[in-house]
Amino acid sequence: MRRRVNTINSQVVDEVEITEPIEIEKHVIEFYETLYGEDYLAKPKVDGVEVAHLSENQDLDMERPITEDEVCFAIRDLRRDIVVGLDGFPMAVLNRCWSTFKEDIMFLVKEFEVTGFLDWRLKYG
Repeated sequence: MRRRVNTINSQVVDEVEITEPIEIEKHVIEFYETLYGEDYLAKPKVDGVEVAHLSENQDLDMERPITEDEVCFAIRDLRRDIVVGLDGFPMAVLNRCWSTFKEDIMFLVKEFEVTGFLDWRLKYG
């Protein structure tokens, strides 16, 4: 059985071909350090608009578990007349019946926190 091996045998830098593995590695590292270095991260932009960095406390806050109160607030903050799924129920139903749906929704939130994914079957109702 043949295995594919991903290698870079040569690289052209300033119109000069480099074939020495150590030099290739050095230039690849330099390229990505320049691309993603401090200057790149200093001024993030979305659609050309500069976006402020999070403070260290805000950054740490993003890593903590999502609370039930936050989920409840987010659901209550949504427009009540929109239908988000194929079941045809508007958000007002979820708001009024939060105590019924709370356990299942919080299970999904906790699962998302652990895996980083939502079950694909959710979008099909």
